[in-house]
Amino acid sequence: MKQALILSTTGSPKRAEIKEIRIFLKNFLGDKRLIKIPKVVLFFILFLRPYLIKKKYEKILIDGKNPLNYFTEEIKNSLQKELDIKVEIGNLYSEPFLKDKIMELKKSNFRKIYLFPLYPQESPATTEILKYYFNSFIGGEAEGLIFPSYFDHPLYLKAIANKIKEKKEEFDFLIFSYHSLPQKMDGSLKYKEDCQKTTDLILKEINFEKEKAITSFQSKFGFSKWLVPSTKNILEDLSKKNLEKVGILSPSFAIDCLETLYDIK
Repeated sequence: MKQALILSTTGSPKRAEIKEIRIFLKNFLGDKRLIKIPKVVLFFILFLRPYLIKKKYEKILIDGKNPLNYFTEEIKNSLQKELDIKVEIGNLYSEPFLKDKIMELKKSNFRKIYLFPLYPQESPATTEILKYYFNSFIGGEAEGLIFPSYFDHPLYLKAIANKIKEKKEEFDFLIFSYHSLPQKMDGSLKYKEDCQKTTDLILKEINFEKEKAITSFQSKFGFSKWLVPSTKNILEDLSKKNLEKVGILSPSFAIDCLETLYDIK
């Protein structure tokens, strides 16, 4: 039986160009399962926001590619060398699209297709939507299997712990910054709990005091109430204290992207 593995994220603009960014935002913000934005508001977002985002992307491009696309391709190539099944990339809101990739695989007689969402924690804004569309696209012609979240997997925890240890720094304080969610979104509290569990497990792995660390949330969008505390507010509070070395990491991002390479820095 022919089998395939699809690595999946929400995606990223193909290039740091206004047209490509606008297409991505239209696909992303136009998904009613994710967020409901009035048409007039969406029109202005799609007109204005691409210019701001373009400037950000231009500062973090890798070989002319957006980091998320570049590193996802690197992971795909590395896995393909290790696995005996075909490895593909399928995004929700940018090329290569998840739907197109599933259709291609089914047309090529792949009868077992695995989905690996590249998000450690379960989230209504990422993994749940990926699962919904994957199950919708897979149909009855192939068997679809979805990998579970891995926020508490020993290898994931050890990988992050090793990254911290590589710094060879004696940190006075650590900030664990996760992507935020609107508080009213179903599943946001469970997501917040999983983020805190991730923080606790990593602290245990590196033998770091809980009192010298905090879980916070970043990348808020819009005016509704999102998960707190915000990373921005935590950084502002810590700047008033006599701390020499504060470390910040983003365990909800399996791959470096705009949020980790630009927003955090």
